[in-house]
Amino acid sequence: DVFQLRPMDSSQIDLEDTTAGFMDDGTGKFDTGSFFFRKYSNKIFEWMRNRAQRLRSDEARALESLASENYRNINSLYKNLILNNMFERQDIK
Repeated sequence: DVFQLRPMDSSQIDLEDTTAGFMDDGTGKFDTGSFFFRKYSNKIFEWMRNRAQRLRSDEARALESLASENYRNINSLYKNLILNNMFERQDIK
């Protein structure tokens, strides 16, 4: 796992009115290895954990499952983020 050590200004990541942002893996699926979240996003991660355990799966598949049924209106709580020049993986240390 990689953790961000340098503070980021919230203007660098436009989460709009959502509480979390998940990267797209380039094929339209979630990449849960890279995500950004606000202080009150704990419910999303709790739901993901529970669904992953129920499905005996990983977090990405759990999030896909939650999003496909819009569990508790989860789709309004997160934003899909696209990897671009702002978030280049080689910049992660």
